[in-house]
Amino acid sequence: MELRQLATFKHLAETLSFSGTAQALSYAQSTVSAQIRSLEDELAVSLFERLGKRVALTAEGHKFLTYVEQLLSLEAEAKQAFEPQDTVSGRLSLYAPSTLCVQRLPKILQRFRELYPDVQVSIDTLHPDHVYEAVRSGKFDFAFRLAPPIQISDMVVEHLVTEPLGFYVHPNHPVVNAGTFQLEDLRKEALILSEPGCYYRVALEKDAERQGIQLGDSMAFENTEAMKQCAIAGLGIAFMPEVVAAAALAEGTLVQLDVRGVPQEMHTQLMYHKDKWLSPTMLAFLEVVKGTVF
Repeated sequence: MELRQLATFKHLAETLSFSGTAQALSYAQSTVSAQIRSLEDELAVSLFERLGKRVALTAEGHKFLTYVEQLLSLEAEAKQAFEPQDTVSGRLSLYAPSTLCVQRLPKILQRFRELYPDVQVSIDTLHPDHVYEAVRSGKFDFAFRLAPPIQISDMVVEHLVTEPLGFYVHPNHPVVNAGTFQLEDLRKEALILSEPGCYYRVALEKDAERQGIQLGDSMAFENTEAMKQCAIAGLGIAFMPEVVAAAALAEGTLVQLDVRGVPQEMHTQLMYHKDKWLSPTMLAFLEVVKGTVF
């Protein structure tokens, strides 16, 4: 089992394309096939299913990918450990939910790029259920979270900024002049919510459940910009972080409702594995993040 085979396997697992992997890694397609076949023979399992022209990871392939990510991450750390200690270069792998990609990361990345133009930064927005394992495996150097305060024994968590939550609606919506609301007052209103599993949606649903309230019909979005635009269009009442609505509030295209008995805030946090060796590049990124004024 060789590192080049593992790198080929990882690329193929991510792209599910033999031809694309061959092109990206400057191999003949037959070389990619031979490397995968060699791994499968050594492990005595099938790592991929070939379904006509389609390729899919098997259960064994998914399991093997976890180990491959750890091994390749360790290889990268070993190389970085012997670079000159003042060198800030190479790659940085991040996770961030779409809300933070739009609202918080551009400012951080702009400053980081100004200071360290030689670093290649990749950002993933996979479903948050997989984030912790991805950080543990070394797939991500850092993960940004918009969540309640996080405490995990094997993670270092940096609190960056508190994010107020609120209900936002078009100024001409019929509810605007109704004054103060309780959550039950909104049960018949069309709501605009984030995707199921999102921390602030889960918090809202738990509060509604505790109060015995069945929330009204809702539209669900993974993208908070879409939520904002639908609220501006008068399609319902959006429950989202204040930072998403800030520009629209200033322009007068949204107003905030006074709703009591609902979640008030989440927190933007940065986490990384406590045992991970912090390369000069990672330390430089941490310094930029901590020095950013939101």
